[in-house]
Amino acid sequence: MSETPEPGSLAELTAIEYLNNMMSILSDEVSLLTALMNQYSTGTDIEKTYEKMRLIKQRGEETKIMLMEYLVKNSEVMMYSSSYIEMVRTIDRFIQHADSVAYRLVIASKNNIGIRGDLKSTLDSMLQRIRQQVDLIRDALAKLSTHPRRSIDHVDEVLKLEDDVDRVFRELIFKVYETYAGSVTGLMVLKDLIEYVEELSDLLKYLGEEIRYLALVKTVAK
Repeated sequence: MSETPEPGSLAELTAIEYLNNMMSILSDEVSLLTALMNQYSTGTDIEKTYEKMRLIKQRGEETKIMLMEYLVKNSEVMMYSSSYIEMVRTIDRFIQHADSVAYRLVIASKNNIGIRGDLKSTLDSMLQRIRQQVDLIRDALAKLSTHPRRSIDHVDEVLKLEDDVDRVFRELIFKVYETYAGSVTGLMVLKDLIEYVEELSDLLKYLGEEIRYLALVKTVAK
């Protein structure tokens, strides 16, 4: 059965626009993390690139404050404002975690910790899947008001990608223990880095589940 577009309220549409602005910040962060990984492997000084990450983080915090203020002011007309607030909090956690990944790359660089080629390739593949999750979440948000069933389809893909990242993470963490058994600093830094990368995918899963709930509400209400 085809889905007839039904525009949401102005308050909801504005909130979704804010959320998509925050998702563009997540997209920028993933791009910078990929750039940092590539620079790290070539021995390039990564601190200047990390400064860009700090600026993006600041932009995210400013956008979060504006959106939270908007949601509080419009809580009476938005029946599910608590779900939107939870999405803002989840996106904010992603922004903070992405900064933590970048910072650990800086620490690893300062301590001359090498990242073996196969480990880097695996991290790159995790970031690529996270990028796909971000893109799917953005599409799911864009369709939430008009085509909620399509939003649900996108969320299903987000969850599948999270499963992939989780599987790769379990394999990668074992390699890290094996490779850096003789280096306490290397083991601690890279273990933290990989765990934060995996957490990025988990956060996108939580975000997707919140979108799925809102989309289900809309489909059931029809």
